[in-house]
Amino acid sequence: MLKRFGFIKSIFFQIIDKLIYQEQSQFLLHFWRGHRTPFQSILFYNRFGRILFAGKEFIAFLSKGKLIKKTIRLEGYEEIDRDFRKGDYTYLYPISPMVDRRIEPIEESYLRKIENSLELAYIMENNIFDKTEEWDRVTDVFKSLFFKDNGEIDPAKLSQFRATSKRCEEVFGDQFYYVDQDVGYTKAYLQAIDLILEYHRYAKVIKKELLSSVSESKVGGSASVYYRGQYLSEKLLFHTLIVNDITTHIDFDKNKRNVIVDIGSGYGGLDRLLSYYIPNACFILVDLPETLLLTSYYMEHNFPNKKIALLSDIADRLDEFDALVLEYDFILVPPSVVEKIPTATVDLVVNSASLGFMQQDYVRYYLEHIYRILRTRGHFYSLNKEYNDHLGIGFYSWDFKGSYLTKLMEYNNRFSYAQWLGEKVD
Repeated sequence: MLKRFGFIKSIFFQIIDKLIYQEQSQFLLHFWRGHRTPFQSILFYNRFGRILFAGKEFIAFLSKGKLIKKTIRLEGYEEIDRDFRKGDYTYLYPISPMVDRRIEPIEESYLRKIENSLELAYIMENNIFDKTEEWDRVTDVFKSLFFKDNGEIDPAKLSQFRATSKRCEEVFGDQFYYVDQDVGYTKAYLQAIDLILEYHRYAKVIKKELLSSVSESKVGGSASVYYRGQYLSEKLLFHTLIVNDITTHIDFDKNKRNVIVDIGSGYGGLDRLLSYYIPNACFILVDLPETLLLTSYYMEHNFPNKKIALLSDIADRLDEFDALVLEYDFILVPPSVVEKIPTATVDLVVNSASLGFMQQDYVRYYLEHIYRILRTRGHFYSLNKEYNDHLGIGFYSWDFKGSYLTKLMEYNNRFSYAQWLGEKVD
């Protein structure tokens, strides 16, 4: 009779699972004991489940956690103090290394090296590209944000480059704030509920193990939404989708040095995630000189034990790229250095929401070099708008050099841009 009750319990749990959880969160339970999954962090809600979650969280907010306990917490508003030395049901265990929020100090000499690299990049880029009015504007805003009057980097301002700042938004345009001290707790919390609903929705297309492992870096002062032991932001989900696309459709060779080029890398958020999943790799991050200053700061803080090359480290060795990719884990360079990357030596080129916002000359320049530097059977991943507008040349108007075999074409992102992965063929 006890076993009969246990069997009914198992069936009851399975009915509940089908009602509120996505398929990848429905598990084969023991036929009579009915144990649940060991981790809440791999349970993702379907549409009905998300409606219930939003309602529960709204009641918790209105009752200030008295009727129902809130499961979402906001950095900057609430204290978040969890002991991750032992596991429990609420978060993935062992914890992901991405959850580590410690920020190690960097040497004063490294800041000087960043400054030198910026000046070198200005010299190199002025000789290659004509600077547009927009580039000049961004340069002026950038210097006013992160430099002192004497021309040196302001460490205090640099440490908050991802914090809520309307002027930072003028430079990046991609922060997607959810925890914003300027809008107040009520609006920030309602936005956080929307973000967590998006987190569960993304589980339809992202592997549960990946989605349960990612977490935002604290570097740059960005405030995140804390949920199930993870620090989440919309930018993180955007990058996680790209990581899922790449790692699902490309088998990287662990026995050789994989070379990844990220064109328009931004501050390095995507490459931080990718580096955990692509073995034995060197990442070449390409962006404008101003952005690379922030990338240098971000990557050094996140990977103090990795070898990171700034332009000032390798300016006199640009003809030795084969040696550089073996020596360094990350190489940070401005656009003109793409010409120095040897032909047919790169395994993957990534571009997200960047090429589609460039004018024809820049698009042509990158497409020519992307095809040149990729190995045969190397891959080019793009997430960009499809049509031309005043902002730039869309994906449908790109003059691809050479041939690519399409391996992926999806639209599962906040912009509804084409997620395309092509394999270079002769």
